[in-house]
Amino acid sequence: MIADTDDPAQDVLDAMSDAEYDREMRRLRKLRHEKAEAQVTFTVLQDKLRTYRKRAEKHLASVALGAANFLARQEKAQQERNGEIAKLEKRIADFECKGPWTTFEEFTESEKKRRDCASSSAE
Repeated sequence: MIADTDDPAQDVLDAMSDAEYDREMRRLRKLRHEKAEAQVTFTVLQDKLRTYRKRAEKHLASVALGAANFLARQEKAQQERNGEIAKLEKRIADFECKGPWTTFEEFTESEKKRRDCASSSAE
């Protein structure tokens, strides 16, 4: 007769034959061993994931820094070009105020015109 206990698993084990009991115990040990191996594998995978994540974050930070440096250099170069263009536009405007001349009279007239342009642009 099977003894009645509070633990149903113990009741099942008591009802088994010795061969069934040995098979069940081997199965349970194998499951525990597989669970332990899975835990170790999971821990190793977590460590690898942390390592790869750190590498990826470092790479992304490097890429972001490179992009920021590139944009800063590009803006600086654009400002320098804008300054050069402004200087050239001013010189062109000065030449346009003078206008073409071939004789002394035309030269004096163009100088008057240039002075008028300079005084009107200063105001």
